[in-house]
Amino acid sequence: QARELFKQAIQIFERLGSRLEQGKALYYFGQAQMAWGEIQPGQESIGSALQIFQACKANYWVAKARELTA
Repeated sequence: QARELFKQAIQIFERLGSRLEQGKALYYFGQAQMAWGEIQPGQESIGSALQIFQACKANYWVAKARELTA
């Protein structure tokens, strides 16, 4: 159920045009995926979040995402 709620949140933020919030949702989804043992999908989610953070010039979040993808 958590997986579906994350996906819904990501879609809602996308529809609203809330790019930074969409990135945060992707970031936390990626963290959860990695905790569930889904390393590759988790890294992909965090990579998507990183792209959004860079586009938004959200340096704090860029640094956090890079920590998890290093």
